[in-house]
Amino acid sequence: MFRFLLCFILLLNFSHAHKLPPEVQLIVDEALSLSVDIEQGRSIYERSCQSCHGVEGVPHNIKKGSIPYLADQTPKYLLIHMAMFKTKHRINSIMNSIAKNLSVQDMANLKSFLTSSSAASRHCEIMNSPENSASITRGKLLAHKEREFSRADGSIVKVSCTMCHGDNGLMPDEYRDSTLHPDLAGQAKIYLKKQFLDFKSSKRVNAGPMNLMVRDLSKRDLTDLSSYYSSLDRCNN
Repeated sequence: MFRFLLCFILLLNFSHAHKLPPEVQLIVDEALSLSVDIEQGRSIYERSCQSCHGVEGVPHNIKKGSIPYLADQTPKYLLIHMAMFKTKHRINSIMNSIAKNLSVQDMANLKSFLTSSSAASRHCEIMNSPENSASITRGKLLAHKEREFSRADGSIVKVSCTMCHGDNGLMPDEYRDSTLHPDLAGQAKIYLKKQFLDFKSSKRVNAGPMNLMVRDLSKRDLTDLSSYYSSLDRCNN
């Protein structure tokens, strides 16, 4: 597991990977300090989120859809992006509208519900059937490949997708509470490809190292990565 700690140190040196906008950091820090109510989180989720993100955080047609799962996602990542949408550091008209009405306590409760055992259990029902084995194979090779990037001091660092997103698209248990990175295993292929393209075009900002990580990748590379990560079974990694 040393490689995950190494990833955090290296990325911090070659980009502002972990520097969140101050107002986002304030929300996240406050949310993490609050006592939480899972049932209140469930109520908020069912009222504000379920119609798009599905029962307990899993969209109805995730294999072919464009909406991400939220169930059992890494907890800080959930808080960061709720705060990003609330402060409009991440732009999506629907999400910005929903998030602006969430209090910090609401966010803390939502996070607690989405990372609760019931949501995790529901998430484990996801199964993904490979659609293009050649694309998945290429994507797996690319995800594990260590590519070279320049750090601020001019030195070179080798980084792979797996160093921050886990060998099988999941963060190990011992890093789940502290990581700022999301799980990718079993995520919707269409959703993943759109995010990769948005990183590449810098449409998504405040994205840590991701804009740089995909800059030199072709559209086929991004399709292959999306195929690979969406093919992974969330439960068996």
